[in-house]
Amino acid sequence: MKTAQELWERLGEAEHLPYGAAQIALVEQVLRHVDTTDDAELKFYARLFATTAYIYGGEPVKAFPTFSWCVADFDRNPGPYHGRFTHNLLWLFKSMVNSMTSFPEVPLARTYAVLDDMERRYRESGHGLQPVYKHRYLVAKHVGNREEAEDWFKKWQAAPRNALSDCAGCDPTSLVRHLAAAERFDEAAEVAAPVLTGDLSCSEQPQNILSELMVIYLKTGRPAEAADAHRRSYLLERNNLADLWEIGGHIRFCARTGNEHRGLEILQRHIDWLDRAPSPGAAMNFAANAVVLLRRLTALGHGDTVVRRSDHPDRTAAELATELATFASELAARFDARNGTTYQSTTVVEMMDAQPYGVDVPLSATARRVPVPQVAPPVPVPAPEPVAPIDDNAPP
Repeated sequence: MKTAQELWERLGEAEHLPYGAAQIALVEQVLRHVDTTDDAELKFYARLFATTAYIYGGEPVKAFPTFSWCVADFDRNPGPYHGRFTHNLLWLFKSMVNSMTSFPEVPLARTYAVLDDMERRYRESGHGLQPVYKHRYLVAKHVGNREEAEDWFKKWQAAPRNALSDCAGCDPTSLVRHLAAAERFDEAAEVAAPVLTGDLSCSEQPQNILSELMVIYLKTGRPAEAADAHRRSYLLERNNLADLWEIGGHIRFCARTGNEHRGLEILQRHIDWLDRAPSPGAAMNFAANAVVLLRRLTALGHGDTVVRRSDHPDRTAAELATELATFASELAARFDARNGTTYQSTTVVEMMDAQPYGVDVPLSATARRVPVPQVAPPVPVPAPEPVAPIDDNAPP
């Protein structure tokens, strides 16, 4: 049995690790022993810290029980230490709402209940509702309720920021994503510019906003900047399992800009991550974007290119395109059954049917173009250890 002091020391070690498997493993060592102590603060903080580690380390499903335990303990057994962690707990409500929408087995009513609880707690603590409006907008957007999403979007934009608002990089990224979806690319680029020149300490930035800028730069006639945004963003995301969703976007970008070989390299590097995807939502997005590339390879006459997967039979590009299209469509159907709409299925079909932009974007002076090699060489899958700095505004 470990003493409470030893467990606190272990948590201190975990705090200095980057998000990912190593940090999660160390935190779980602590969790196995905390309930053998009489330290109520340790029991609470260990689970609070674990919630953050799971979310940003690519295992958000494990965050549901630890977060629920913290909320119950906060309400049922008020202690002097809870006050020190109130901000952390309130902050995590946002991440939990985002995570819940990514698991079709979580009833939508449960997500709305958490949103209502989040709003109540924000009001009672004296915080503004800007973050609540934003996450109501994100849920409505996920469901496909355009009118409701637009209403919440306007409230989000009109409300002043507060201490619980997403960081100065993440809030603009959501706005940039909204503008890009409306094809207001020039406005989106203007919103993003200050973020890239600002001082960012968030674990999700600047890679998230750079991912959005890849297409925005392309649409505003800046292919060299689009290529740079792709390179910089992928460099920060390629080692973190939690970024599987975003990595799918890089595959699609390569498929639509004449960089099929590069896209195939990225797909081969990360295809095994699909078996341990952070969420069904991330798996669906990655698979649908992979289909864009695989169909493109097939259209170019390289449908017999082999893609290798551990614990799976090798598939040709054409075969894997069919397999992943079915996989993504079935997941979309599960989300739609939960949401009561057809939005996710429609979105996935549109995503998989995406065609080249009509503009080739050289990613380097010696970028390899088609023809694509007939057999993709096996690429070692790196351990999903993130390298981004920890967000100073996020809970510990």
